[in-house]
Amino acid sequence: MDDSWPEFETVRDDLMPLLCARCDRTTKPMIYHDLNTGVVFPTPSGYTRVDQQLLDYWGTTLGVVLEIANWNLRRNTHDADWSEIATVPGLFSYTSTDGLASSRLLCLQDLARPWPLEGVLAVVPTRGQLLVLPMNNLDILQNMRIMVLAGDTGRENGTHPISDQLFWFDGERWETIVVGHTQTDIEIYPSQRFMDALERITAIHLVPVAAEA
Repeated sequence: MDDSWPEFETVRDDLMPLLCARCDRTTKPMIYHDLNTGVVFPTPSGYTRVDQQLLDYWGTTLGVVLEIANWNLRRNTHDADWSEIATVPGLFSYTSTDGLASSRLLCLQDLARPWPLEGVLAVVPTRGQLLVLPMNNLDILQNMRIMVLAGDTGRENGTHPISDQLFWFDGERWETIVVGHTQTDIEIYPSQRFMDALERITAIHLVPVAAEA
């Protein structure tokens, strides 16, 4: 036992989920090979990860503390911190004072209301950044590229990097939309499932045009 270890009840209400790229015994896979969730709590010097030693000391499991952390996340997630980016209509960001904006990826259905037609696209370049693109209009292809490039800039200039990939959530299933990076450009490699979703959006927007004709 380390004398500096806090008692569980003293940090219970401060536990928060943490998105990270690495996978270990105290993370839970969220998106295979790309994103995992751990648990942290604030200290005067920053956030401290809940590791296996601490779980053993508390006599609990990762599943239990993750459930509590996710509840705390929703309790500390506010519509007022969710806003559309003025220079890119249709692209949203979450800004939080706790430095864990990326963790709101776990509760997007609480923020993106009404839920978009084919879900949302998101990037989490760093711990403190989350950009989200609702999939409900014909500007998706242009805006998803802008979002990835903005994420690259944020990751280069920020701290606690997470991922340079693009993630799609349709309301039931997460999927990585692979992004290839070179020194001068990016290349997006969508799956057939994603392309099918784009076709459905296109078809819905073309129906009124056909009816007018």
